[in-house]
Amino acid sequence: MKKCCLFQRRVNFLGHVLTEAGVEVQPEKVAAVENWPTPRNLTELRSFVCLCSYYRRFISEFANVAAPLHELTLLSRTERNYDVTRRELLAVVYGLKTYRQYLLGRQFIIRTDHSALQSLRRTVEPIGQQARWQTFIEQFPFVIMHRPGTRHRNADALSRRPFIEENDSDRQDRVQCAKSKASKNQQSTQKLSQASAGEAMSKLQQQDSDIGPILRLRIQQINQPRPKEVLSESEMTKVLWGQWHRLVTREDEQ
Repeated sequence: MKKCCLFQRRVNFLGHVLTEAGVEVQPEKVAAVENWPTPRNLTELRSFVCLCSYYRRFISEFANVAAPLHELTLLSRTERNYDVTRRELLAVVYGLKTYRQYLLGRQFIIRTDHSALQSLRRTVEPIGQQARWQTFIEQFPFVIMHRPGTRHRNADALSRRPFIEENDSDRQDRVQCAKSKASKNQQSTQKLSQASAGEAMSKLQQQDSDIGPILRLRIQQINQPRPKEVLSESEMTKVLWGQWHRLVTREDEQ
């Protein structure tokens, strides 16, 4: 019984506070984000973005606020120095990681204008980084098909957009800009995390940035939506989409 706390109005659970009004963020976690030291390198930046993403459901327009930070995490200086084949392979690995929940257990085709990738699975003894990437890739049942670059003109133009190297000062300005946008959303975040106790759970769920899109689709239709209908949604929304046939909607109990 010493470990039991009965009739509590507020309970801390997995970084959140559960109350009669709903789910809130622990104040100490908010303070930790606000007082987080400015990232000095790519590793620290990715760590900070992941921390903020954990609480994205409480932040209005999180994707737009975090966009400048995500742009900084695209390619490190080391990755930009990769040879062409390694960069092409990196793109494949990145794509597989991003859409993993959609691709596992499904046969699909990867089309590329880089013919060297066709021999990817025929490498006899891959070593180092290629060996690690190949171990990850082997869990997916796919076929690589070569497509000449002349038939990829639109994709080529987007992927070969000129890259302007930024100095440390420019990067610092962009990070500060992102933090400024985040602070402007703090007020709306607090309102969202402290919903009134009188609101129905279904209303709160429909307003949720992760649950809402799937809930609205589930109410409107029985058949699972096509992937492109949730392509622009959050990762958690896509995970819920993958569990579509397990989802059950229920009326609010008064």
